[in-house]
Amino acid sequence: MVSMLWVAKKWASSATKSPSPVRVRHDTRAPQPCKLCCRVLKLVNSHIIPEFCHAATYPPKPGLHRFHYMPDVDAGEEKWEQQGFKEYLLCEQCDNEKLAAWEEHATGLFKTQMPQPAAGQAQPILFHDPDYSSLKLFFLSVLWRAGVSTHPFYEHVRLGPHEDKIRDMLFGNIPGDPTDYGCVVSLLLDRGQLLRDVLVQPTPCGIQDPEHDRYLFVFGGFLFLYFISKEGLIPKLQQSMLKKDGTLTIVPAEYDDFAVLRDLRKRAAGSVRNPLTE
Repeated sequence: MVSMLWVAKKWASSATKSPSPVRVRHDTRAPQPCKLCCRVLKLVNSHIIPEFCHAATYPPKPGLHRFHYMPDVDAGEEKWEQQGFKEYLLCEQCDNEKLAAWEEHATGLFKTQMPQPAAGQAQPILFHDPDYSSLKLFFLSVLWRAGVSTHPFYEHVRLGPHEDKIRDMLFGNIPGDPTDYGCVVSLLLDRGQLLRDVLVQPTPCGIQDPEHDRYLFVFGGFLFLYFISKEGLIPKLQQSMLKKDGTLTIVPAEYDDFAVLRDLRKRAAGSVRNPLTE
């Protein structure tokens, strides 16, 4: 399978969306307000989705530390990107002392050897992390960073009033309850084989529009389904979320079982070149 990043700028939820405000990218190194602590400081160029989650997308060709992606699947436009997407959002202290610590802790989840069941025989996997706070804050930080980012890759993530609420949780090291912006994690499979090298543009998939109560992220071999609203959150989904005792129920899921991913795969088929031959 060719390592790549599938990005569809035209891909959004099937529900009607109101026009999104224009985002202006700020990539200057001049002092600006840090998105987390709000102090005017020199910002650092940091990842939205951590670098270790992008590593699997890099081609195995020696010395080629970049990945191949499509900014518009429909048009077949192709580009290269060095490492994962970065942006000047945070001051050095917030980036290094807060987010980096949560990311370092979260590597335990991404580096754990997960079972790869045969198609149709998937069983829930129990992952245990004694530090509920760090892992939950990591989940929240990815969602929040995508929401405050001006990068086109994250253009569909609109948190509205929840943006400040999540920022307060992150700044105060408050993980909240499991269902506070809870996240259901699935192991992403393709006919029973783990998909580590697939990254997909985050998209709203809510059923309570226009609030977009759910966001779908795919990276690092996992699918992350964030619940902005608790309305309609059935007990089965709540049980799968990270619990305060550190137990996380990971349900293996086939790529094609998700309509939005299945549709994206169909539109992307045959429209990319092999980056190893470039």
